[in-house]
Amino acid sequence: MILGIDLLWLDNSYKGGVEKVIFNLMDGFNTLNYNDKIILFCNQYGLNKLKHLNHKKYKIVHIEMKNNSLFYKLLIRTFVLQRLVKQEKVDVFLFPKIYTGFKKFNIPTVVIPHDIQFKRHPLQSRFKNFIVSILYYIDFHIRDSIIAISDFDKQEIEKFYPNIKRKITKIYNPIKINNYINTKQNNKYFIAINVGYRHKNILTLLKAFQKFSKKYKFNLILVGRNYHNLNINETIRRLNINEFVTYKEYVEQQELDSLLLNAFCYITTSKYEGFGLTVAEAIMYKIPVISSVQPALMEVSMGMSIYYSPIDDPDSLYRVMEKFIHNRPSDKYLERIRNKATILYNYKKISREYFEHFKSLQKE
Repeated sequence: MILGIDLLWLDNSYKGGVEKVIFNLMDGFNTLNYNDKIILFCNQYGLNKLKHLNHKKYKIVHIEMKNNSLFYKLLIRTFVLQRLVKQEKVDVFLFPKIYTGFKKFNIPTVVIPHDIQFKRHPLQSRFKNFIVSILYYIDFHIRDSIIAISDFDKQEIEKFYPNIKRKITKIYNPIKINNYINTKQNNKYFIAINVGYRHKNILTLLKAFQKFSKKYKFNLILVGRNYHNLNINETIRRLNINEFVTYKEYVEQQELDSLLLNAFCYITTSKYEGFGLTVAEAIMYKIPVISSVQPALMEVSMGMSIYYSPIDDPDSLYRVMEKFIHNRPSDKYLERIRNKATILYNYKKISREYFEHFKSLQKE
């Protein structure tokens, strides 16, 4: 079987968890020696990102792009990509990201939507929400298989798109953790990552930390680009917590790993997730997690982290944080959670599951 993978969505910006998931998956394929069975379809914007994968082991079909707009990419996927896929004699094709074009291929195709958040939390622009709804509908109906990244994600897709239930397969996200465990330090700071989206509910965290910082000498580090016109720096100033809160819009992956590894606690106040990649990574670094009671986050943390409710209540979060610092989980308990997560989300295991799923589609 020859697997084709669409990487036309890669560009010079960081695509967050979606990007990390596909690179973990490709690292898994690499480790399992599937390289000669995979062809990557990539544009000039993403070629540099492939270097760390030792991409010479993969065959790459380079597609020159005149611009990086979504509409242009949809046209390329509709009128150019299918022809190239046929030329390369690909048997199954993977779209690791939504917005896959407007035409059905003559081979099995798979899409990973990652979540359908817009159904629960519509975009501020009604027009944009309408366009997104149409594109998701098209993808779900012309693609042969849809990967749900958690049980919660699967239930959400089934709820809003009941006619495609038979197409949905749940496969957890692959996670690859660098072997830094022996160097971790448990510094006195909380960390929250990917905070710049509205659904991440960062205001609840900042209000809780405002109260917390008056009593306890801990810092808070926030990481993530600001996408939804949330003026995080202004909010930090308004709450008068500049002295204790550091906001970094972007850090390189090595620094991000180090910040997470050495944190006293990872914290998420998110209102909606399809998986919760950073929660799982924190657990695998033996970092305790304080989380909202959002279903996917509870699922991915296996019900073994520390939870607060209601999700948008700063006082509830404050009380949990205060209780936590006086009763931090033991190293033995964190090791037990880590071992469970390492088995469940191991990137080699998940990559094998993906490949077996692709082969099953070829047989249908």
